[in-house]
Amino acid sequence: MALLPFFGIDLGTTNTVIAAARKDRHHLIDSTIVKIFQQDKHGSKSYIEYLPSVLFFKQDGNIIVGDYAKSMIALQPNKVLYNSKRFMGRNEEWSINSRTMTASTVAAEILKTCKNEILRKFSLNSVKDIPIIITHPASFNIDQSRDTENAAVLAGFSRENVTLLDEPVAALIEYVNSQTNMAEEFRAFDFWTKKRVLVYDLGGGTCDVCIVDIQLTGKESISFIEIGTGRYSEFGGSDFDKCWATSLLNAYLQEHGITKDKITQEEIILMENKLILHCEEVKEFFSGEWEMYNDESKIPEMQKNIESFYANKWASFVLTKDMFDKATESLYTAPKKKNRDNRNKLADKNIETPINNTIQKYNINVDEIDFVYLTGGMSKYKKIQEKIKDMLGKKVVISDDPMASIAKGASIYGHFVVSHQKTENTPIETTTDDEIFQAELNPILAESIMVDVAEGLPIEIIPKDQTLPYTGKTENIFKTASPNGIKIYIYAGEDVYDSEMRIQRAYSKQFDLPVSVGAAMNIEYTIDTNKNLQLKAIIKDGTYDSQEISLYCESIDILTTEPE
Repeated sequence: MALLPFFGIDLGTTNTVIAAARKDRHHLIDSTIVKIFQQDKHGSKSYIEYLPSVLFFKQDGNIIVGDYAKSMIALQPNKVLYNSKRFMGRNEEWSINSRTMTASTVAAEILKTCKNEILRKFSLNSVKDIPIIITHPASFNIDQSRDTENAAVLAGFSRENVTLLDEPVAALIEYVNSQTNMAEEFRAFDFWTKKRVLVYDLGGGTCDVCIVDIQLTGKESISFIEIGTGRYSEFGGSDFDKCWATSLLNAYLQEHGITKDKITQEEIILMENKLILHCEEVKEFFSGEWEMYNDESKIPEMQKNIESFYANKWASFVLTKDMFDKATESLYTAPKKKNRDNRNKLADKNIETPINNTIQKYNINVDEIDFVYLTGGMSKYKKIQEKIKDMLGKKVVISDDPMASIAKGASIYGHFVVSHQKTENTPIETTTDDEIFQAELNPILAESIMVDVAEGLPIEIIPKDQTLPYTGKTENIFKTASPNGIKIYIYAGEDVYDSEMRIQRAYSKQFDLPVSVGAAMNIEYTIDTNKNLQLKAIIKDGTYDSQEISLYCESIDILTTEPE
């Protein structure tokens, strides 16, 4: 059996991509996209380079994942789940055809399709022994990261072989690898001296900002140190599509004299969904035609005819780049005043705010940034490139393959740092230590982790910007409020005064034996590089033997001991 490459999966909001990385005969790491076998929008079986992160629930109970499911958004939206990544870490549920789904179980179905492709392509019986690198936004909190890891386990990967990697860092790894594969005289940057890079990852549904210091530290070693990470931003290419579709729909309704009393909300959703699919397609055409035309005035307009658009009638739309730019103009600049209407979720979304917030949060001097690295599907659009260049006044480098760079970087990362054991069934491509291009990564927490056991003001236990992994213990802060059990609340936010602080989880446990009210209680905690948080409450009370309840990080350990 041929040695297996390392696999990386970009579990995206709108599209998911698999990459496989091998070393070539020159010992250079080369990553390629693994095409995914799926049903396309016409119903034919095809190999496609990316998998739309969309699920369609058939009446017979089966689930279709991918391109065909995406086409059903405009036809049967009540049978489709998409953009679910935005709900990772939340208690959101959807019920379709008597099946209840969460963001994690939706992700599991997507990853299961990826798993099946790996099994098929490489003639394997199982993926249990295969190390897999799955990417997620750098700003994902502990619940979002846990949901991602749980999804991989539900899909059939083993927890101990799953590594989570921040998306901006993965994209940067792919770029640095491509640069180091070149002769030094052809490289765009000299990485022997430290370079501070602002990575702006504008994907289909999320925007990730990360500031990273890169430096070659040896002949075959490089350091990636995360300096700052923006808070999770639900902003991406799908918002550009929706803005344009809404503009087109409003113009259509006005032109045909269709007022709100003549149309139902369900009809509006169907019409908008049909337009969104066409807007996305035309936007991608505009994004990819710059080199061919080199002049936006020469980019041709496109006409789209939509069957059964309204009242079973066809509708024809002429789409131009100028129309797209005007419809999405508000997404380029931060509003002067914060939107107070929660119904208009697009009002506060824009390119500037995630960058400004990250720079201000970490007190970054823009002059210290050496270049900006753009990745994600929307980074192909030239107006976005120009906006960021004008905004920061820095050299902007665009990924050669922004739709695939994150998955490629994840697979390359496997060669860097993931240790492997060959097995008879799944031999992994390995090399001797002196042949491996080592990478040092320092993931950080984007938000503080806080604990509350008395329904008062939470106490910070792990500060934001803390490098992971991290272990600590509270000393003489908490006391028991009940003889029978405890409830611990976990929060995430900027600090204990953050008005946008979010509760992550509430853990309740009963004691095996009663304890004294007011007994001293310390909390031990550890968080790993996958952002898995484990807690242990140690209660110093009682005259009986120690009791310990061992639980997975979904809950907590409780240990009671005699007083010291």
